[in-house]
Amino acid sequence: MGGHKGDLLWPLNRFTTDSAAAPGIFGLDIARGRLELLAEEELPGDGWTAYAMTRDERSGMYCLRGSLALVNDRGRRTAEQAELVVDLGNAMLLALFTYKPEVKKFVSRARIPELEGRTPAGKRLPVLQPAALTFLDAYTFRGRPVLLLENRMRLPGHGFLGIRFFERFRVIFDFRRAQLRIAEPSPADGADLSIG
Repeated sequence: MGGHKGDLLWPLNRFTTDSAAAPGIFGLDIARGRLELLAEEELPGDGWTAYAMTRDERSGMYCLRGSLALVNDRGRRTAEQAELVVDLGNAMLLALFTYKPEVKKFVSRARIPELEGRTPAGKRLPVLQPAALTFLDAYTFRGRPVLLLENRMRLPGHGFLGIRFFERFRVIFDFRRAQLRIAEPSPADGADLSIG
């Protein structure tokens, strides 16, 4: 990947086919700058957790569904089932579609003050700074901002799961089976992440 982390300009799922030669299985290890096309016989066994993805027919995008919990600085935990679009082009850990009423209600219930963030170009964007957030009842991140997207988009789900999630793991996207596999991270993968 030549050191251009985050510069994936074409969605991986657009490279999928139904042929045996190109089964649409990609291994991604951002920490080591590796993207590999895998064959079915190269799929790993132990040490990986598999999650089902759903494909939105209109957009062609894939989503992960699972519990999303936000913890405020007083330790209050607010959780809901969320469907998050897998978006390797999103530089954030998580962006929530607050233009959707159910998402706006969830964010309000979390009681986390809204802050003003800025893009490198200086554009102002609303963000939350939860003490912690947990996705899929397994992966907890601390000290990461959550972007709030207020402009309406014709997209499925409740938000984007961005590159900051995937950079902590070795992952395999199996678009033929609509499955994401995540390798358990090593302790050296970062202090702001815990499992469990």
